[in-house]
Amino acid sequence: MSGHDNPDEPTVLGGYGPVTKADEEVKAVFDQVKDKFLKQSGVNATKVTVIEYKEQMVHGTNYVMKVQYGDNKYAFVQVHQPLPNANKPPSLESFKLDKTKEDRLEPLK
Repeated sequence: MSGHDNPDEPTVLGGYGPVTKADEEVKAVFDQVKDKFLKQSGVNATKVTVIEYKEQMVHGTNYVMKVQYGDNKYAFVQVHQPLPNANKPPSLESFKLDKTKEDRLEPLK
């Protein structure tokens, strides 16, 4: 995984870690839920890119990702990646459209 954007941001035990630039591993997780995100959100985009993310380790990994899907269109997307022994793919938990590049990445409620 890539270096943290803000190493001074504290990590809370059981909470989400700091915002991190997206790496190939996280992009691969998103790719497994991308079609479902596009269908459920109604977003019509040919290019959808994960920009940054936070992760939380609980019975697998919860990710909240900032995703760019247009020239200046962003969404927060929450994904759960089960533990490897569960033999299940990642699941799209929720998303919020109409975010901006400057919006602080926060878990969705």
